[in-house]
Amino acid sequence: MKVISKFFLILIFLIGIFIIYLSTFGIETDKFNNQISNKILQIDKNLEVELKKIKLVLDPFSLKINIKTVGSKLKKKK
Repeated sequence: MKVISKFFLILIFLIGIFIIYLSTFGIETDKFNNQISNKILQIDKNLEVELKKIKLVLDPFSLKINIKTVGSKLKKKK
């Protein structure tokens, strides 16, 4: 019984550390650049966006993942 309780305590601790890490630092990626650029072009065809990195940050209280852009440049075509 002690082994099972220690396992669950360690598991809960690791999940808590993972949630805290995702809430404060997040994960940087560049896989969503094309999707975001295409969505912006659908909204305004004269606006060009150059994205370098995208940061995924967890908001644990509202159970959402927020996306932040890091080092982006906006250009107006005309």
